[in-house]
Amino acid sequence: MHIRSVDFVRGLTSQMFGGCLKRISILELKVSGFCASIKTNVVIGLRRVLLRLFLFLVKVVSWRRLRFSKPRTLWGVTPIHTIRINAECDEVLGLDGQSLVFVVYHIGGDFSYNFMPLITWLRGAYPQFEPLFYKLLFAYALLRFDVFHYFCDRGILPPVKPRGINPLELELLRMSGKRLYAYPYGGDVRVRSTTLQLGAVNLCANCDKIGWHCVCDFDEARENIENISRVATSLVSMGDMIHYMPGAHIMQFWPIEIEKFSPNPPQKFQIDRPLQIVHAPNHPQFKGTAAFERALDQLKGEGFQFVYTRIQGMSNSEVISTIKNADLVFDQLTAGFHGYTAVEGIALAKPVICFVRDRQMVSAWEECPFISATPDTIYEILKKCMCGELDLQAIGSKGRRYAERYYSKQAVARNLADLYIQTAQFPGRISRQIAEKREALEASIRVSPKLHSEGPYFADEQIDRKQIQ
Repeated sequence: MHIRSVDFVRGLTSQMFGGCLKRISILELKVSGFCASIKTNVVIGLRRVLLRLFLFLVKVVSWRRLRFSKPRTLWGVTPIHTIRINAECDEVLGLDGQSLVFVVYHIGGDFSYNFMPLITWLRGAYPQFEPLFYKLLFAYALLRFDVFHYFCDRGILPPVKPRGINPLELELLRMSGKRLYAYPYGGDVRVRSTTLQLGAVNLCANCDKIGWHCVCDFDEARENIENISRVATSLVSMGDMIHYMPGAHIMQFWPIEIEKFSPNPPQKFQIDRPLQIVHAPNHPQFKGTAAFERALDQLKGEGFQFVYTRIQGMSNSEVISTIKNADLVFDQLTAGFHGYTAVEGIALAKPVICFVRDRQMVSAWEECPFISATPDTIYEILKKCMCGELDLQAIGSKGRRYAERYYSKQAVARNLADLYIQTAQFPGRISRQIAEKREALEASIRVSPKLHSEGPYFADEQIDRKQIQ
């Protein structure tokens, strides 16, 4: 009887209060969700306020620097050897240029900021803090620099896709009023369909990993370029890369420290002295290396004497040391535009074989000293070199003067001055300073004798050069 009474009371209590308790529980959940929502909104609002305050501080610091000091420029972050020298070109113009990288290739490079050791340590010890590191570094860069020079594959923040500048970084650069210039290095903009349309000889014809070496996909590349274009002060391009960046400012932006290269032109041709030939491909399949070496094998079978050195995986200083002793440098047969090794070759007064597609590929076509060849003509070109039909010593000497006029730090600084004057909209004091520096640079470059040449050397010297547009 006692047990039944207890059950009766429990049942009655459940009927009377069960629904009320359920409603109370639901109400508690709603109140909890409401409070969490308020907390989330407060946090979001606070973040927005802090971000606006930070960007305001960034603008004030930059404004003060541009009015009373000198602009600071940052070149990065892809570890292309030239960005360190590009920063020095800015120094020539009176700006404060710095370079920043996260990794370093085997060719080396003395960059202003090299975070490779720190990032390697972070990934091993505290990988959870790596994203925070990039954010803090970007915040520091916003405070520290006024002009950002990036390649199209990434900025300081990690990209959200395999290649491309992070949209958040682009937006913050825009909101903070920074000047952004975006450059190609090749694979970050090269599209397969566009490349295949350039002609039978092109970089994509013998690609071994489509979609790996370059962006390749047209829509992906276009989306990235369009995103950058909406924020960038200007896109900048040159050589074969102009085909993938419509509307870009065309300018030669590969400088070389010409003063560090002692010219050593080849000796006068002697029939009994074997030519010393050097080739330094980073990616042989994109250089036409196979066709070049087949031509060498054919000439060797015909009794021609030469010494061929192919170098890969060496530091830049080792490559230069090898080229110094060469009579002839082979660059590429496929791109239609030279690589940086070709620039180093002409700086050393070496004749360079390089396929030149058309006038847009080089500075000052009439003065260009490259020996142009394709897979179909490389045998004939090499034979002319080995028979003394081409004066390699004279071509090498012309190459040195060409490098001085168009690839020295002074020449690239002049090009950067034009870019800044046309697009940067610096305060009047800075713009006048850059213009004055540009005039002095132009005067110094004009002092060097202009070359008297008819353009690149071809296998068929009867070619009508005016037909190559």
